[in-house]
Amino acid sequence: MKNIPALLVLALCALTLPLHAEAPAPQPTIKPLTAEKTDSDEDAQKKAAALSAEDRETISRIETYFNTIHTLRAEFMQTLSDGNTSTGTLSIRRPGKMRLEYTPPNHDLLVADGLFVHAWDSQAKTSSSVPLGRSMADIILRDPLKLSGDVDVKEIRYFPEMIEVDIVQSDDPASGILTLEFQDKPLQLKNWRVKDGQGTQTRVALYNEQVNQDIPSSTFVYRDPNFGH
Repeated sequence: MKNIPALLVLALCALTLPLHAEAPAPQPTIKPLTAEKTDSDEDAQKKAAALSAEDRETISRIETYFNTIHTLRAEFMQTLSDGNTSTGTLSIRRPGKMRLEYTPPNHDLLVADGLFVHAWDSQAKTSSSVPLGRSMADIILRDPLKLSGDVDVKEIRYFPEMIEVDIVQSDDPASGILTLEFQDKPLQLKNWRVKDGQGTQTRVALYNEQVNQDIPSSTFVYRDPNFGH
């Protein structure tokens, strides 16, 4: 079953762009940042110096954008590296809560309950869990969100009317890359891509988003289907 491993590497969140064939994208301006993990004050200063004023402004805008989103509900389309697609619904409550529920006949499920990310593989009829802090979902589910400290912005790419930002975990950058794709002016998240340590890529687009509306707490309680509801 391919959906669950891809989600656990992430474990994830993002928004809408059509997944049909598109015209070739214009060549972006690439501004690479330091990729190595840096812990000392001196290294942190060097990393900050590698950012242009535009990069620092972009990171600040992204942080502000996410920190205005407390809840999110949307439909999603997920596309895997092999071209397989699936759809479902996404619910988020920051900090730490998320639910991805797939459209039948796919009964896969992923729930972040604030401490762990739980995944149900409906074909194998098994559950698996990882601590939220070890998943890439933690990057966007934390509140407030800051793109520094235990996460690094690896690269920012500027396209006409779009921005892409690659984010890695500072202590394990080889475990995967989360790429956030934003519409610019106004800033709005449109897609995310997750590339795991084996090179497998998952792309997610959201649509019919509802922001900052009430979502019941029970949405984020994981009940193992093996034990009923």
